[in-house]
Amino acid sequence: MELKLREAGMKYYELISAKSMKILLREEMVKCAREKGISFAARKFGTSRNTVRKWLKRYEKEGFEGLRDKSRAPHRIPHKTPSDIEKKIIELREQCPRWGPEQIKYRLGLSISTKTIWRILRQAQLIKKRKKKWRRRLDLREKKRLLRGLDFIQIDVKYLCDIPKYWEEYMRLKLFRGEKLPRYQFTARDVRTGITWIAFAHKKDSTNAAIFLTILLNHLRRYSVDMSKLIIQTDNGSEFVCNTRGRKTGPFVQVINRFGVKHGCIPIRSPTWNSEVERFHGIIEDEFYSLEKYESVEDFLKKAFVYQLYFNYERPNRWRDYETPIETVSKLYDRDTFYGIAGLFPVLLDKYVTQFIGGNHVGKSHNLINQIT
Repeated sequence: MELKLREAGMKYYELISAKSMKILLREEMVKCAREKGISFAARKFGTSRNTVRKWLKRYEKEGFEGLRDKSRAPHRIPHKTPSDIEKKIIELREQCPRWGPEQIKYRLGLSISTKTIWRILRQAQLIKKRKKKWRRRLDLREKKRLLRGLDFIQIDVKYLCDIPKYWEEYMRLKLFRGEKLPRYQFTARDVRTGITWIAFAHKKDSTNAAIFLTILLNHLRRYSVDMSKLIIQTDNGSEFVCNTRGRKTGPFVQVINRFGVKHGCIPIRSPTWNSEVERFHGIIEDEFYSLEKYESVEDFLKKAFVYQLYFNYERPNRWRDYETPIETVSKLYDRDTFYGIAGLFPVLLDKYVTQFIGGNHVGKSHNLINQIT
């Protein structure tokens, strides 16, 4: 097969730039070499004899497939990350999907760079593309460090039954054991230290919110926290604030006034103002609710308590220089005095209502708060 391009005086190195013609050109060159010799083929195709020999040997050994380009990647990469380390990185990422390269490096005590860990995760298809945000997030770490600690606490409620794994456990216990897991999590988090306290309820109402706050403030008062300097921040939900003609009323506000703490509400439609507690809601969903199974409601409360202890005493926070919340407290206060402050057991708030007034009756919540205070 005679090509018109070669008749125009084009040489081998110019012709192979057209990828679709590479293999056909090499096949023709090999045939010419077998019929008239290597030197003749080299002169005719405008290339060296070594090039002709290379393709001739490949063709005789592998046939037509030997004329294709082969990978030039090295068979061995001395600096490549060992497979056992890659396996540990992938397993830890699958177990805790929210942990990034820096958290994984710290957890496993690795000496490799975070870029290498990111590449391993990307190759394992464990990196999801994030949507670009139109505005830049403010870094408030320096401003948070100016707080004294245990003087600014955010409180919010998380709905649990929209978590697929938790919903499966909820329905399984309801059908086979006749027990109902709580539908809501009440969460309080100290902005400076990151210490978090949780409780649970079947209903999201002002009575349960008031009981949660009462239990929390009683716990803090036992550790001599100054109530007059404490600020409680919430959103404008009806469980926290009952607005009547512009006035803040309701059981939650009654507890605020009884203990003498300050209460602040975030602006409407501004969830980022409660970013600390919202951040914890995302973490506990991925690390606890999406992984655990429960034998009973009692088993659920115990496991929730274990996770709360792990979060407060063992889990390092990358944004706080890899300190655990209790380590941050130890720098601000006496460790022996405040060591147990993060160990409040998460209770089922509805049980308090049943115990004192025989049912979840909001109208009698004022008397209930008086009794548990």
